[in-house]
Amino acid sequence: MNLNELNTTELIQAYSGIIKQLKKRGVIRTKNLLGDLGKYLAIEHFNNTSGMSNLQAAPAETQNIDAISRNGDRYSVKSTTGNLTGVFYGLEPPNSEISDKQKFEFVLIVKFDNDYQLEKIIQLDWKLFLKYKRWHKTMSAWKISITKALIEEAEVLFEKDSEKAYDISEIRKTHKKAYEPWTEESDEKLELLFCEGKNIKEMSEIFGRNEGAIRSRIKKLELKEKYAS
Repeated sequence: MNLNELNTTELIQAYSGIIKQLKKRGVIRTKNLLGDLGKYLAIEHFNNTSGMSNLQAAPAETQNIDAISRNGDRYSVKSTTGNLTGVFYGLEPPNSEISDKQKFEFVLIVKFDNDYQLEKIIQLDWKLFLKYKRWHKTMSAWKISITKALIEEAEVLFEKDSEKAYDISEIRKTHKKAYEPWTEESDEKLELLFCEGKNIKEMSEIFGRNEGAIRSRIKKLELKEKYAS
């Protein structure tokens, strides 16, 4: 189908047909079109990328949890075309003396460009989520702002090719091994350093990777569980 040859009415009809098909295939499950597309693409990226956990979608009505891995990790997925995510409910308000009960292990921020093309998938663990969450007064809930500082600490799991070469060259000025695949040798070295008690910052400097990448690999290798006292 050549979209350029369709008139406006035909384009609307084609769009309607596409939406119906996406609903039939289970891609669109709610009235939040962008959110559903982001969840589907994030899950597909995990399931089609070697070395990453397999995810399955959580029931649509589950609060704050959109996907679950085979080993039980819970993922909250937020889709956006800007630099602010949707809000997270069920957490304690600012200045509360009650500590937040952990709602999930990871947040995935799925960022689209203005043409709704997938631009980035950013992963934060629970600790980073708590560090970067910001209060949304109008919604009385928490949100995340996508800042340079956040991207530096988080792990960028996907980045659109047209931008990735430039971004990687910039990132590698401070993290020489950014985006390089982990090898069996590097995993063994990480495990050794972890056992020696090196902290995240020290391991980040040793490996030339950002701190988010180190945290995610430790989680992936289950080192905390393996060496729990």
